[in-house]
Amino acid sequence: MDILVVSEDPHFTVAVHDLIGGGENRVVGCLGPANSHCPLEERQACALTAHSSIVIVDAPPSGSFGRPGHEIPAGTYAERLLAKHPGRLVLLCGATPAAGASGEVTHVTDRLSALATVQALLEARV
Repeated sequence: MDILVVSEDPHFTVAVHDLIGGGENRVVGCLGPANSHCPLEERQACALTAHSSIVIVDAPPSGSFGRPGHEIPAGTYAERLLAKHPGRLVLLCGATPAAGASGEVTHVTDRLSALATVQALLEARV
């Protein structure tokens, strides 16, 4: 199963890979829209999400992915991912009220909860 981790913290992506990557599980990372061009900003599909079954969106402490003059609330970003790629499990972890709306997105309180959810799903597949 392919798992996408969207996080401004590359150490978190590495930790996810170390815990659940390998074998049939492939973990790929994206530093989010604050650090590179994001097709979701133009309402286009995300190539990384297109090839992933699970997406973990790690909300920054501020609640938004941002760069000077432009911020995207993490909840809004997660909703855009799900809207462009229905059928994926999108986990929004660590979101604050500033993260924006997130109606259809699955919320988890923190990174450990996100990892536990993914691990449970992977174990259920076996």
